[in-house]
Amino acid sequence: MANSSYGSREGLTIRPAASSSSSEISLQIQIDPINADLDDHILGLRGQVRKLRGVAQEIQPEVKYQNDFISQLLCYVQKQKEFKETCVLVSYILK
Repeated sequence: MANSSYGSREGLTIRPAASSSSSEISLQIQIDPINADLDDHILGLRGQVRKLRGVAQEIQPEVKYQNDFISQLLCYVQKQKEFKETCVLVSYILK
């Protein structure tokens, strides 16, 4: 028999615990696999995983492009540093 203060749902039963104290309550949950929506939930999660994989595949070329761009910028900065050092050295020699 369900206690109304805890609410009653299908598959949820409340019964007194097997202890000497009558104030303790045991809660038992039974899931009926026929009526459970676990299969639908799993299919929904699989669909979400497929969508995330698709998004990741679309993002991948952009990430590669940006990484290549950053690498080119770093090479450019390094060449500029080397050029500046060369110019300072040449101006020092010419003085």
